[in-house]
Amino acid sequence: MNGETRPTEITVSFVISGRDLDLDECSKVIGRLPSRKWQQKHAHLRARTDLPNSGWIVEIDWTPATSVNDVTSALLDQLWQHRGEISAYMRTHSVSAGVECGVRIWSDPPLYELRQDVICKLCDLHAAFGLSIYDYREKVGS
Repeated sequence: MNGETRPTEITVSFVISGRDLDLDECSKVIGRLPSRKWQQKHAHLRARTDLPNSGWIVEIDWTPATSVNDVTSALLDQLWQHRGEISAYMRTHSVSAGVECGVRIWSDPPLYELRQDVICKLCDLHAAFGLSIYDYREKVGS
């Protein structure tokens, strides 16, 4: 890249997952469309009843960022007006919710923090939080 360094990139997704979800009904109840829908394509995994096989997903795609909190907060802001509908859907269906965050480090790592207001919103949505870190920096001295 001609001596330039790529900025750190962060993606974050809110996922409602379960078994054989009617994803169109989920959108209707919540009152918004997802960024994408997911259906398990592998028969051997679809057959496992201990695993979800469908998901309703709202996401912020890979974007340059310096803070996990900032991107997570931006996603939750998109969902916040629908929190009552999300909670109602979760109460009446056998589903789980989670926020999945991914970080690609090319040079400087981001701040790995979630502020109290973001943690409270995750709790209000009954959402687990997961973080995957992909560090592409070259090792010094190797």
